[in-house]
Amino acid sequence: MIFNLSIKRENTLGLRLAIFLTFSFLITSIRCRAQQLEMSLEWICSTTNTADFQIRLTNTDTVPITFNALIIRGIHASNLTTGAITWIALNDNTIPEWLNWPNTGTTNLPYISSQSKLNFSSSTGIFTSATAQAIPSGAGIVVGTFRMSTTTTWVPNSDFDFVWEMTSGGVVAYVNGASTVTNILQYIGSSGQYCSQCLTVSASSAQPLNLSAPTIQANQSFCSASTVSDLSAIPLYISPQIASILWYDNPTGGTALNPTTLLSNGTYYASQMVNGCESATREATIVSITPSTTNTTQISACGTYTWANNGQTYTASGTYSGTTSNCVSETLNLTITPSTTNTTPISACGTYTWANNGQTYTASGTYSGTTSNCVSETLNLTITPNTTNTTPINACETYTWANNGQTYTTSGIYSGTTVNCVTQVINLTITPDSESTISVSACGVYAWNGQTYTTSGIYSNTNSNCFTEILDLTITPSSTNTTTIVSPSSFTWGNTGITYTSSGFYMGSTVNCVTQYLDLTINSSGISEEELVLFSLYPNPVSEALTIDFNGVSNEEYLIIDNFGSVVKRGVLENMSTEISVSELSAGLYYFKIEGTKPRKFSKIN
Repeated sequence: MIFNLSIKRENTLGLRLAIFLTFSFLITSIRCRAQQLEMSLEWICSTTNTADFQIRLTNTDTVPITFNALIIRGIHASNLTTGAITWIALNDNTIPEWLNWPNTGTTNLPYISSQSKLNFSSSTGIFTSATAQAIPSGAGIVVGTFRMSTTTTWVPNSDFDFVWEMTSGGVVAYVNGASTVTNILQYIGSSGQYCSQCLTVSASSAQPLNLSAPTIQANQSFCSASTVSDLSAIPLYISPQIASILWYDNPTGGTALNPTTLLSNGTYYASQMVNGCESATREATIVSITPSTTNTTQISACGTYTWANNGQTYTASGTYSGTTSNCVSETLNLTITPSTTNTTPISACGTYTWANNGQTYTASGTYSGTTSNCVSETLNLTITPNTTNTTPINACETYTWANNGQTYTTSGIYSGTTVNCVTQVINLTITPDSESTISVSACGVYAWNGQTYTTSGIYSNTNSNCFTEILDLTITPSSTNTTTIVSPSSFTWGNTGITYTSSGFYMGSTVNCVTQYLDLTINSSGISEEELVLFSLYPNPVSEALTIDFNGVSNEEYLIIDNFGSVVKRGVLENMSTEISVSELSAGLYYFKIEGTKPRKFSKIN
């Protein structure tokens, strides 16, 4: 547009006019762009299930704007509550003529729950050009108060977080006394829309809901030398959510006090304003006047003394002034005595408890103890680690330990003496003694627990379990009685009741350690007894090997029979002179027998 008004050099007056028109147009454009209307959502207060806010219009330009209609459209945080949300207009604003707006005819205003959106528009003009109220330049007026409610409660500490949505304008107004309304558009960024009347919207960036009211820490006292003329001079701790404090003269009611007035009783009650709403509880706030006094402390110290009252360190005796607390001025009357040190060397095993300070030490080092009469005790502790040497012991009934001479009758772990930090320990198992007696009668010899006994007596054996077996043994010497019978045919032996039909050496019963033997010869051929003696044996007694000279046929079977009639060895005589080992036999009386011959006695010795 500026270039359309081109400069004509031949007409000096025209040139000046063109320049004038150009600048005049530019100034008008700037004025229109600068004319602004701000619409803001401002927080009032909240409870556990309500949230009150107001809409304020502020004219930031020099040209008056008269209000006609309004759009409120915006989205809040979706996680405010689990219940349903509604909102209404409270018809509460700063201009009496507007108390009837918004005159929508319904209680609840439009709300889109799926989008968490407040979506109200007055749609028709609230005022005419004649009745519209002006928003003066630089002034801000509240055009309406609104309340959101939930059917449950707000989520504790949830954020209202309202964001305007003003894509199609937000205020309809009569601008600069015009008879028709103008839709004041929103400024939407550097690449957005400029207009003759532009709108800026704003809202609280964050507004927590359902906050617990913090406790006011408000106790305060003053000294008689101080002056208290104003309740507001009392220092209180106030969290960021507390906007202000109201003062009362009692905790349950009464009229709020003028904070510049002090009552004669010295006690006040504070009610806190949280999120714009007054707390239901009042915390006692005590303001007291205390006379000023002085307290002198007598101190005797060694070398130096640091006074906790003021953090100062003193090295010389004297009287010193400190800080004043609770209207008491502290004074220090100090006596300093030079310090000395006494060192004690100690050697200990494992740990050492120093009687000087009751401390127990487990490592070598130099340690400081208490100081008495300005003498500091120092311990130089050499610690040698403790070790133990454990010996397992099993004993019956009692055990006397040579290490300490103690006699123990019960199982347990016992400690003995300690030498060079090595402690002797026994792991003792005591087993009670028990015993059992058996009575045995035997012939000649009796074997018990690996021992062979040949004489009568009482014998005992104690095993590892402290169990003692007692043997009451009666030994009767063994003997034999041999009956020699030569019969032309069979023979029935009365000792056994058996009828024998062939020659042989037969054992009968043993009674009173006497074993009966039958030496039977069936001489049906008429051969004499002497002719049947066909072999001899030697040496007798024998220890290792027995030699048999046999005059009969080779490959004859032989038997060695013990004194009890049992066959303990058998074999075949392959030659006329055969050596037979008897080293495996126990000492005793044995019989050597070849089929068809009489047995020969021999003795086995060790």
